[in-house]
Amino acid sequence: AVRQKHRLGKSVKGVLVAGTEKNGDAAKKGVKLGDVILEIDRLPVKSTADFDKWRVISLERGESSALLRIERDNEQFFVVIDLIAGEP
Repeated sequence: AVRQKHRLGKSVKGVLVAGTEKNGDAAKKGVKLGDVILEIDRLPVKSTADFDKWRVISLERGESSALLRIERDNEQFFVVIDLIAGEP
């Protein structure tokens, strides 16, 4: 049902964006409801646990931002988001 609603192919593997903070960094950078996060800092993300794990690792390394690879409508693109803000 979720795949159909967001028009996701069976091969899409990642974390579905359920929402962003209205004035948060991810929203300002164009991340939208229904986007799929495929990677954070070029590491595959297959679950929210993966996303949270890579976010913590990046913060522990002293990084304040992360590169996300996102898929929307069968197109992929990259976005750099602020990790300190605590979202997308």
